Amino acid sequence: MNIRNEWSQETKDYIIEVNNTLTSMGVLESVDMKNIILLGDAYDLYLQARENVRNEGLTIGVGDRQRQNPNLVIARQQQAMVLSYLKELNITCRGRRLLANSEMKSDETPLSTFLDMVKED
Repeated sequence: MNIRNEWSQETKDYIIEVNNTLTSMGVLESVDMKNIILLGDAYDLYLQARENVRNEGLTIGVGDRQRQNPNLVIARQQQAMVLSYLKELNITCRGRRLLANSEMKSDETPLSTFLDMVKED
């Protein structure tokens, strides 16, 4: 597992947790590692932007005007990216539930039961 040195400790801990979750689910493949790294990058940028907003406030002075802090946009974008990577890796609550349901034997799924009924007619 490649943990980037420049990531915050919170990001490192989170990515290790994601890796452990995927490993315990038995779905982690070597090709998924790039997505996990991208998830870590997005999560770390989100944390940085969120911290900047906390330190600087929601607005910043530009000349004699107040403007929305650009870190708000960055935080929203990175939050959306994190969610998209989580969905891709099936580690949202819904994704884990769907994965658990897909682990039923193929002859026990509602679709296979329906197809068996159609074949009998």
